[in-house]
Amino acid sequence: MPSFGAPRRTFECADHTEGMDETDILGLVLGGVAFLMFATGLILVFQ
Repeated sequence: MPSFGAPRRTFECADHTEGMDETDILGLVLGGVAFLMFATGLILVFQ
C-alpha cells in the first residue's frame, strides 16, 4: 500500500511546481546567501 502513496505524492508535488511557492523562493534565497557566505570564506582563506 505505501508504494501506491509515494507516486501520488510526487505527482502532487510535480503538479504544484507550476507556480513558485513562497517556501521555494525562500529556500532559493537562503541557499544563495549560504553559497555566497561559503564563497566569501574561501576567498578570504585562500587570499
